[in-house]
Amino acid sequence: EDNIARWSGQVRDAAGNAVAPVSEKRTVNGFNITTVAMEGSFVGMGDSAPRSDWRLQGAIVEAPGGLLFIKMTGPVEPMKAASTDFLRMLDSISPH
Repeated sequence: EDNIARWSGQVRDAAGNAVAPVSEKRTVNGFNITTVAMEGSFVGMGDSAPRSDWRLQGAIVEAPGGLLFIKMTGPVEPMKAASTDFLRMLDSISPH
């Protein structure tokens, strides 16, 4: 939850408020995975100027050794185009 809140704080709406993430839970090969997506103006860690019309898509994988955080960001349209491949990558996670 802390990481999702941090990611949400990096994406702002037109009024400058943090965008609420669209969240989904799934299980892949025994791993619990939470995915999130949000769109707006992106200000990443250390960035000085916001990038408008950006998308953040992320996943948190509950692995035996701890949490695995995966995040990708970019302009909305290319990110939407890459969304299927992002989910396919998550579907390929296995314990081997």
